[in-house]
Amino acid sequence: MRAPSSDARPTVAVFRAPLFNASETFVRSHLAGLRRYRPVAVGLVAKGEADTPRFLTGGISERLALTLLGRADGLAGRLRGEAPALVHAHFGTDGLLALPLAEALGVPLVTTLHGHEVSRTRARLLLSGRLSWMRYAVLKRRLIERGRLFLAVSEAVRRRALAAGFPPERTITHYGGVDTGFFRPSPDPPTRTSSGTGP
Repeated sequence: MRAPSSDARPTVAVFRAPLFNASETFVRSHLAGLRRYRPVAVGLVAKGEADTPRFLTGGISERLALTLLGRADGLAGRLRGEAPALVHAHFGTDGLLALPLAEALGVPLVTTLHGHEVSRTRARLLLSGRLSWMRYAVLKRRLIERGRLFLAVSEAVRRRALAAGFPPERTITHYGGVDTGFFRPSPDPPTRTSSGTGP
């Protein structure tokens, strides 16, 4: 059992089923960038490390209870000591997974829609062979009805989300930030090369 944090900020539980995928730097950036909230990372498995406290499902039976039965009792029990003010999931597929956790904790669920979950048809999701995508295709309506807020990463994603049935009053565009200290334009402008088709 973890000692209570001395940090007085309200806690946000950031949920991603596979935590810290190498290609998903935005999850680490989200955790590191929070100022008004104290972050804790929550997921099924960890694919890497971070400085943020993390909570994972406790073994295969708890993982199956969450993914197949929509029950988050054990994970919610361990997370309750952190007193999260909300759960924030990345991707609609993970929003659906995190919904029973948020409800067990009695807090709102915010889900960031990154695009794939609103750009694929139900048939493509069902035929994908991925359990989380197939589950989402069947149970997406549950997330739409019970999720508190949906953040689309672009206006194009928001338009697709609305076309897929997400509620306009709870689906807003929220652009992801770019670390301009890390991503900077080159001091030298790129040079154009000829195509070699000239005279």
